[in-house]
Amino acid sequence: MPSLSSRLDHDVYQVVRRLEESSNDCKPFKTVSAAYNAIKTSNSSLSRQKKRPLEDALFRVLDVRKREQVQDDSDDSEAAIDVDFETPETKGDGRFLLNRQIMKHWKVEPATMPQAVSNGEQPAKKKRRVETEGDEGNTIRATSEGAKELKEGKPADSSKLQKKTPRGPLFDVETDIELRLGGLGATYDAILTRTRHALFADEHYEDPTKIGRHIHGLALTGPSFVGKKSYIRAIASHLNVPLINITRCFQEHERVEKSLTEAFDAAVAAAPCIVYIKHIEQIMPKSGEASQNEQHQKAFDAFQRQMERLAAQRTPVMCMVTATRQDDAYPALFGPNMIEKDYQLRVPNVEERRDILSHILHNNIVHDEVNLLDVARKMDGCVGGDIVMLAEGATTNAGLRLAAAKNVNLGRSLSPDDQDPDTEAPTPLLQPNPITFEDFNVALADYTPTLRKEGFTAIPNVTWDQVGGLASVRAQLRLSIVGPITQPE
Repeated sequence: MPSLSSRLDHDVYQVVRRLEESSNDCKPFKTVSAAYNAIKTSNSSLSRQKKRPLEDALFRVLDVRKREQVQDDSDDSEAAIDVDFETPETKGDGRFLLNRQIMKHWKVEPATMPQAVSNGEQPAKKKRRVETEGDEGNTIRATSEGAKELKEGKPADSSKLQKKTPRGPLFDVETDIELRLGGLGATYDAILTRTRHALFADEHYEDPTKIGRHIHGLALTGPSFVGKKSYIRAIASHLNVPLINITRCFQEHERVEKSLTEAFDAAVAAAPCIVYIKHIEQIMPKSGEASQNEQHQKAFDAFQRQMERLAAQRTPVMCMVTATRQDDAYPALFGPNMIEKDYQLRVPNVEERRDILSHILHNNIVHDEVNLLDVARKMDGCVGGDIVMLAEGATTNAGLRLAAAKNVNLGRSLSPDDQDPDTEAPTPLLQPNPITFEDFNVALADYTPTLRKEGFTAIPNVTWDQVGGLASVRAQLRLSIVGPITQPE
């Protein structure tokens, strides 16, 4: 049973009584938080007290006030049925009524010891009362060594006690890849051979340690949209091995170590497989760059530990990274037991561009007069991504041309309620229009290849009319320079 034994308890008791009369319509405070807020907004010196001692004192004072109110109610009921009325106290004695009420609680009988003590068991540890604000008063909880249970008030809402949803892994596993690619030349064959040997060579030797050390890291560099990721997916599809993308493991710096460990554990469990990191130069830039900081160094250290682990265990896992240029990445990435081989993807030639076009348009209807080799010649300087966008543009142009010829409204049709019943039935669905050479010309007219955007190529815009004269020199230049470019055959 709480008692007012300290100086702070007595001061709080006096202030609470005064605040009940002045700001609470002479009604006792029902909750500790209500009394605490009333003290904090008052000009009392207790408003400068620390929150925890003040709340503890308020808890004891409100308990005393509650029992005083119960006692006053019982005294009033007894006085109503008593025949002999007591002589009222003098005015002088009434002034000390408050002190006598407080002194009654100083001589409180000690609480009965728990039954466990009489049986020789250790008593339960002291419990601390914790208050939580609610819509209808405070809920008082008793906590002991991390175990919490409700002691008074309503049970807590179970929806508020739900655990946080655990985070999922930051790597993506891709299996059973089906990919159609064209224009795969000698570079693709070299990467495929190197990867196949690293993943499957040990299975064919009695003592694999005698065939030398395998490399566990390859880099594919080249301009944007040249097809670096498509090469890696095509190799995983060709070898029928899982592809694990761990690029997202580097996005949360505080979880890099844990995420990489989980990702490489999954790779070891799924071996043989390929681990893939996109834009390694952005994740681990070279020293001296403005973007290079301590977080990038930690990411490199964590990645280096995992690569050394693969080499030490001789695990059939190949790590492939992509970058625009090798010089933009951290130099220590390229070395023993790290990224040991760099393959630079070049711009496709005319034959490779024609092969890429044929693979892209294998489901489309192309006009019989269209020669894909002539179209590929017009795409000089275009990489795989450019060719895909130009092919999609030509397909769109063919559809727009058909819609214009048939006078088809491509907007949203009216709802059945808004349609006029006297109108004719809707026109039948159209068949795809074949793609013509003119559709490719329209798509090429306003398209700038990626290499030109990134500064890899520069095409001067000087014409012969601006030069003037020099007819013989001009004829010689047409013969020796312009001719081989426009007509290489």
